[in-house]
Amino acid sequence: MKRISKPLLMIPGPSEPYPDALSILASKVMAHYGEEWIKIYNKILEKLKLLFGTKQRVYIYLGPATGVIEMGINSVIKPNDNVLIINKGFFIDRFKWIAEMYGAKTHQIAPDNYGDRVDLNELEKAVKRLSPKIIIMVHSETSTGLLEDIDTISTLIPRDSFFFVDAVSSFGAMELHCDKWNIDLCAGYASKALGAINGVVPFMVSERLWDHVDPEKRSPKGFMNDLGTWRMYIEKWGKTHPYPISIPSPLIIALDTALDIVLDEGIKNVEKRHYRIARIVHEYIDNLGLELIPKEEYASPTVSAIMLPKEIDARVVMRRMEKDFGIMVSSTWLIKVNGVRIGHMGYTAQEKFVIPTLYALEKIIAEYH
Repeated sequence: MKRISKPLLMIPGPSEPYPDALSILASKVMAHYGEEWIKIYNKILEKLKLLFGTKQRVYIYLGPATGVIEMGINSVIKPNDNVLIINKGFFIDRFKWIAEMYGAKTHQIAPDNYGDRVDLNELEKAVKRLSPKIIIMVHSETSTGLLEDIDTISTLIPRDSFFFVDAVSSFGAMELHCDKWNIDLCAGYASKALGAINGVVPFMVSERLWDHVDPEKRSPKGFMNDLGTWRMYIEKWGKTHPYPISIPSPLIIALDTALDIVLDEGIKNVEKRHYRIARIVHEYIDNLGLELIPKEEYASPTVSAIMLPKEIDARVVMRRMEKDFGIMVSSTWLIKVNGVRIGHMGYTAQEKFVIPTLYALEKIIAEYH
């Protein structure tokens, strides 16, 4: 197999963008305000609503998806409020840490092993016992490769708790139903399964949360990281500049281009494609005598977290994959497990990308036998 000249991003993000989305970066920069731009921006928001599965509010944040969840926490939490964290993993653990920074009392319901789903009975009991102000979960946890059971979990969320969801690595790959799931804040992403360029984050806000952050009811506790500030700008400058900061027009247009690609294919078809590619990866891994961290039925369709035998150092595998084959994969060091993670999302959820990646992995592992 000939080495790929430019490293192929088979990591869990940023992923390889769709070529048409990438080409937008060479186009003319537009002003991020004014009537012409706002028409474009508002049309993009309507498209985003289709992927979030919502008729409520959708906006675009500048920066990382973590900032969206932190903004929600800051907008809701008061010292000593209970926050319930669902499952464990590098990213959900981060949200626990952030909530504690804002003075919350955090409670985490998680299984003993990474890659297992949360015990629903235990979760239901915790919800009733704690009456949490916020309940936070990650839909597709890229550090473990786990896809959580959001359908069932959403039925356990009481209406007096705010429900925050990180859908960073499922957004654009799977059908989301934010309204059906009664989600109050949901963070998507540009450069994972959606196949756009990193730097902007679509996010959904429920009317209930929007009412909670009304500046006439509470004073914002921050500028960029408080939804109250966003509401102030939208209400005052909505026709020309409905965000509290400047936003990069090329990244927004690239996002729109990727949205059109996904919507043209149809999100149901996109989801089927991701599951089909994931099955190819899982079968190949099984034939190599390796195991996924989660059970296959709980595995995310966008990223595979693969355990390696102790005699095979994941760091060596990563270096060899890039040096010898020009393919970048990631490791599971985030959860202190010896393994690799392969992202197969968006544009790279195709055989022409995953087969060379798996072949390269096989060639390296074969050297240990």
